[in-house]
Amino acid sequence: MASNGPEHEHTGEEETTAATEDEDPRTSIALIPYPTHKRAVNLSSMKPVSVQRNWLTTDIELTFAIVIKHDNEYINCNILVTCGVKQGGDEVNVSGVSLTILDMDGKCLNGKDSMVILQGLITAAKRQCNGGEGRSRARYDEYIQRRRERNEKTERRERRLDMACVASGVALVMAFWSFAIC
Repeated sequence: MASNGPEHEHTGEEETTAATEDEDPRTSIALIPYPTHKRAVNLSSMKPVSVQRNWLTTDIELTFAIVIKHDNEYINCNILVTCGVKQGGDEVNVSGVSLTILDMDGKCLNGKDSMVILQGLITAAKRQCNGGEGRSRARYDEYIQRRRERNEKTERRERRLDMACVASGVALVMAFWSFAIC
């Protein structure tokens, strides 16, 4: 990926985000299983949903994502593109690309489940259209909101369980103490 914009010098995360947005990075990653099917599936958003600088390597990490619905569950397909900036700052090289498929809990799906989802997308007669970049971003934001709500619900349930355990422990200690005194 070569930079078409002016040269930038960046030291922090805000500058990285601003520089990357100025250059307007876009991607389209298609998976083609094998030539006999003559089908492909696009698993990325046009614009990144997240841009960060890796604190260890100082590489720029662009996250492209789409959210699909599979068996009444939302599935997030993330593509992380790692770009290294050369010392002169005039050229950006792609140093790595990775695909992760996450469920509603934010856990990575295992290889078998991921392949089932990819196979379903590829062999589908007609894939649902994302409806443009705006709708794709809205679906991703909805996925993040639902995941946040789900995590909050789980935390509340765990807090109630913790309080019940503490209360029963205190009651047990008090009962033991009252029998020990008598």
